[in-house]
Amino acid sequence: MVKNNGGNKGKKVSRKHLNVPYTGSIRKKNPQETCEMYAMVNKLTGCSMFEAKCEDGVTRICIIRNKFRGRGKRDNILTAGIWILIGIRDWEVKHPDKKSTCDLLYVYSEEDKNILKHNTDGNWSVLKLNDEEDEASIDTDYNLSNANEVIEAVPLEVWIEEDAIDINDI
Repeated sequence: MVKNNGGNKGKKVSRKHLNVPYTGSIRKKNPQETCEMYAMVNKLTGCSMFEAKCEDGVTRICIIRNKFRGRGKRDNILTAGIWILIGIRDWEVKHPDKKSTCDLLYVYSEEDKNILKHNTDGNWSVLKLNDEEDEASIDTDYNLSNANEVIEAVPLEVWIEEDAIDINDI
Protein backbone atom coordinates (compact mmCIF):
# COMPACT_ATOMS: atom_id res chain seq x y z
CA MET A 1 0.00 0.00 0.00
CA VAL A 2 1.25 3.54 -0.80
CA LYS A 3 2.18 5.81 2.09
CA ASN A 4 0.42 9.17 2.18
CA ASN A 5 3.19 11.81 2.05
CA GLY A 6 0.95 14.74 1.15
CA GLY A 7 -0.96 17.06 3.39
CA ASN A 8 -0.31 20.29 5.18
CA LYS A 9 3.17 20.50 6.67
CA GLY A 10 2.77 24.13 7.79
CA LYS A 11 2.21 23.28 11.43
CA LYS A 12 5.45 21.32 11.66
CA VAL A 13 7.45 24.07 9.97
CA SER A 14 6.00 26.87 12.07
CA ARG A 15 6.86 25.12 15.33
CA LYS A 16 10.41 24.46 14.20
CA HIS A 17 11.53 28.09 14.54
CA LEU A 18 9.23 29.33 17.27
CA ASN A 19 10.72 32.42 18.90
CA VAL A 20 8.77 33.31 22.03
CA PRO A 21 10.01 36.45 23.82
CA TYR A 22 11.39 35.78 27.26
CA THR A 23 9.31 37.52 29.93
CA GLY A 24 11.46 36.62 32.94
CA SER A 25 14.18 38.66 34.57
CA ILE A 26 16.49 40.83 32.50
CA ARG A 27 20.22 40.38 32.24
CA LYS A 28 22.19 42.82 34.36
CA LYS A 29 25.85 43.70 34.41
CA ASN A 30 27.93 41.32 36.50
CA PRO A 31 29.68 43.39 39.22
CA GLN A 32 32.71 41.05 39.24
CA GLU A 33 33.25 41.42 35.49
CA THR A 34 35.03 44.61 34.48
CA CYS A 35 34.49 43.80 30.81
CA GLU A 36 30.68 44.13 30.87
CA MET A 37 29.25 47.60 30.54
CA TYR A 38 25.95 49.38 29.76
CA ALA A 39 25.93 51.41 26.56
CA MET A 40 23.64 53.19 24.12
CA VAL A 41 23.56 52.87 20.34
CA ASN A 42 24.72 56.11 18.70
CA LYS A 43 25.01 55.33 15.00
CA LEU A 44 24.58 52.22 12.85
CA THR A 45 27.57 51.98 10.52
CA GLY A 46 26.67 48.84 8.55
CA CYS A 47 28.45 45.51 8.08
CA SER A 48 27.02 44.27 11.41
CA MET A 49 28.68 47.10 13.34
CA PHE A 50 27.58 50.25 15.13
CA GLU A 51 28.97 52.95 17.38
CA ALA A 52 28.03 52.69 21.05
CA LYS A 53 28.49 55.30 23.75
CA CYS A 54 29.40 53.48 26.97
CA GLU A 55 28.64 54.52 30.52
CA ASP A 56 32.26 55.56 31.04
CA GLY A 57 31.84 58.18 28.28
CA VAL A 58 33.95 56.38 25.65
CA THR A 59 32.57 55.70 22.16
CA ARG A 60 33.37 52.18 20.93
CA ILE A 61 32.74 50.14 17.79
CA CYS A 62 30.38 47.29 18.64
CA ILE A 63 30.05 44.05 16.67
CA ILE A 64 26.57 42.50 16.25
CA ARG A 65 26.92 38.77 16.83
CA ASN A 66 25.01 36.20 14.75
CA LYS A 67 22.63 35.62 17.66
CA PHE A 68 21.15 39.08 17.03
CA ARG A 69 20.92 38.78 13.24
CA GLY A 70 18.59 36.80 11.00
CA ARG A 71 15.89 35.00 12.98
CA GLY A 72 17.10 36.52 16.25
CA LYS A 73 16.67 40.07 14.90
CA ARG A 74 12.91 40.16 15.50
CA ASP A 75 13.08 41.00 19.21
CA ASN A 76 16.45 42.78 19.05
CA ILE A 77 15.91 45.69 16.68
CA LEU A 78 18.80 48.15 16.99
CA THR A 79 18.20 51.86 16.41
CA ALA A 80 19.79 55.01 17.79
CA GLY A 81 19.00 55.45 21.48
CA ILE A 82 18.53 51.76 22.36
CA TRP A 83 20.29 50.65 25.55
CA ILE A 84 22.46 47.55 25.33
CA LEU A 85 24.87 45.47 27.37
CA ILE A 86 28.28 45.11 25.78
CA GLY A 87 31.36 43.01 26.42
CA ILE A 88 34.64 44.87 26.00
CA ARG A 89 37.43 42.96 24.28
CA ASP A 90 40.22 43.49 26.79
CA TRP A 91 42.24 40.70 25.19
CA GLU A 92 42.36 42.48 21.84
CA VAL A 93 45.28 44.74 20.94
CA LYS A 94 43.98 48.25 20.35
CA HIS A 95 45.55 50.61 17.84
CA PRO A 96 46.09 54.01 19.49
CA ASP A 97 44.43 55.96 16.64
CA LYS A 98 41.32 53.75 16.36
CA LYS A 99 38.31 53.14 18.59
CA SER A 100 38.27 50.00 20.71
CA THR A 101 36.03 47.07 19.81
CA CYS A 102 33.30 45.39 21.86
CA ASP A 103 30.60 42.73 21.41
CA LEU A 104 26.83 43.02 21.79
CA LEU A 105 25.58 40.85 24.67
CA TYR A 106 21.98 41.97 25.35
CA VAL A 107 19.41 44.44 23.96
CA TYR A 108 17.10 46.17 26.46
CA SER A 109 13.50 47.13 25.68
CA GLU A 110 11.83 50.30 26.98
CA GLU A 111 10.38 48.41 29.97
CA ASP A 112 13.79 46.95 30.73
CA LYS A 113 15.30 50.44 30.56
CA ASN A 114 12.97 51.68 33.32
CA ILE A 115 13.75 48.64 35.49
CA LEU A 116 17.49 49.25 35.06
CA LYS A 117 17.19 52.92 36.03
CA HIS A 118 15.39 52.13 39.29
CA ASN A 119 17.03 48.87 40.38
CA THR A 120 20.69 49.03 39.38
CA ASP A 121 23.58 51.42 39.79
CA GLY A 122 25.05 52.97 36.71
CA ASN A 123 26.05 56.25 35.11
CA TRP A 124 22.72 56.88 33.40
CA SER A 125 23.38 60.58 32.74
CA VAL A 126 25.87 59.63 30.00
CA LEU A 127 23.36 57.38 28.21
CA LYS A 128 21.18 60.11 26.70
CA LEU A 129 20.69 61.25 23.15
CA ASN A 130 21.24 64.91 22.28
CA ASP A 131 17.53 65.17 21.35
CA GLU A 132 16.44 64.05 24.84
CA GLU A 133 18.51 66.82 26.43
CA ASP A 134 17.04 69.42 24.06
CA GLU A 135 13.46 68.31 24.76
CA ALA A 136 14.01 68.73 28.49
CA SER A 137 15.21 72.32 28.03
CA ILE A 138 12.32 73.46 25.79
CA ASP A 139 9.96 75.89 27.53
CA THR A 140 6.37 74.67 27.20
CA ASP A 141 4.62 77.59 28.96
CA TYR A 142 2.32 78.80 26.24
CA ASN A 143 -1.41 79.43 26.46
CA LEU A 144 -3.59 77.57 23.97
CA SER A 145 -6.71 79.59 24.79
CA ASN A 146 -5.12 82.76 23.33
CA ALA A 147 -4.16 80.90 20.17
CA ASN A 148 -7.76 79.74 19.64
CA GLU A 149 -9.08 83.31 20.09
CA VAL A 150 -6.68 84.61 17.46
CA ILE A 151 -7.74 81.94 14.99
CA GLU A 152 -11.45 82.61 15.56
CA ALA A 153 -10.99 86.39 15.22
CA VAL A 154 -9.81 86.13 11.61
CA PRO A 155 -12.87 85.84 9.34
CA LEU A 156 -12.57 83.34 6.54
CA GLU A 157 -13.96 84.72 3.31
CA VAL A 158 -13.98 82.97 0.00
CA TRP A 159 -13.87 85.18 -3.05
CA ILE A 160 -15.16 83.63 -6.24
CA GLU A 161 -15.20 85.69 -9.36
CA GLU A 162 -18.28 84.94 -11.38
CA ASP A 163 -16.57 85.73 -14.67
CA ALA A 164 -13.76 83.27 -14.01
CA ILE A 165 -15.91 80.18 -14.59
CA ASP A 166 -17.82 79.91 -17.83
CA ILE A 167 -20.01 76.83 -18.19
CA ASN A 168 -19.94 77.02 -22.02
CA ASP A 169 -16.16 76.59 -22.03
CA ILE A 170 -16.42 73.25 -20.27
